Amino acid sequence: MMLASEAVVFGAPVYYGTINAIGHAFLERLFSLRHRERFSLTGKPNVIITAGTDEPNPAEDYIRRIFRSNYMTEPIGVLRSKGVAQCYTCGYGADCAAGAVVSRHGFLDRIEGYLIPQVPAETYQKARVIAKRLGSVVRENRK
Repeated sequence: MMLASEAVVFGAPVYYGTINAIGHAFLERLFSLRHRERFSLTGKPNVIITAGTDEPNPAEDYIRRIFRSNYMTEPIGVLRSKGVAQCYTCGYGADCAAGAVVSRHGFLDRIEGYLIPQVPAETYQKARVIAKRLGSVVRENRK
């Protein structure tokens, strides 16, 4: 599927400065596409998405490194989003001293909707810009 795709959009949550095991396993399997000095993903356009922080981060650097080692293009765009900690929906967040809710708001009787972080409008706007750019690149590559 990935070989036949016109582009790759890879997204992963960032935990402890790195991507989760599923994302790591996926990227690790790209090694099998490097065979006898042939790099099957050479020139493949891509986008990187990370959730968990809106700052440049080591996970993003790792994904870039893997893509570069497969001779893919530099990312068409990188989208970073802080996301919402699972603590807001796990059922124990209001009084879990180790969680994000208590660290941000103190102990609560219950988590009210207005306390749940919202994805900023700028993040959605940036996603639209990246999507348009990627669409343009894909259309141009079809010619």
